[in-house]
Order: sequence, then structure tokens, then C-alpha cells
Amino acid sequence: MSFNENMPSHNRIVREPETVEATGLAKSTIRRLEKRSRFPKRIKLGPRAVGWRLSDIQDWQKDPEGYKQVNIERLEK
Repeated sequence: MSFNENMPSHNRIVREPETVEATGLAKSTIRRLEKRSRFPKRIKLGPRAVGWRLSDIQDWQKDPEGYKQVNIERLEK
């Protein structure tokens, strides 16, 4: 059983190809939106692997134009 199989489906990690397919965005557009905090932050899975929480992608899909990634670290201070 893999790591993602043990997670609830809304909390599973989706890799870049699935994220591109789900959003209809190009990889370069996703990176640009991430830098502007207009798309969920990627999670580093390894030296050459990244993913996103499915729940974060779903939140973005509800309101792509109004989405703003909150900086959790800043709120905790």
C-alpha cells in the first residue's frame, strides 16, 4: 500500500501531471501563480518530485480569480 492510499481522498497528494490536467493550466502558469500566492503552494516530495494537496487544488477551483494563499507562518507569529 502506498502513502497516498492511506490518506482520505481529499487530502491525498496529486503530482504535477494530475494537477495540470485538473486545472487546465500549463506548468509555467502554475509556477507563476504560485509565486504570486494565487495558487496553492507545492509540497516537495523528494529531490525531483513535487505535489499538491488535492483539497488545496479543490479550494482553488472553487474561486480561481479570488484565491489567495494565506501565509500560515506569518499568522502564527
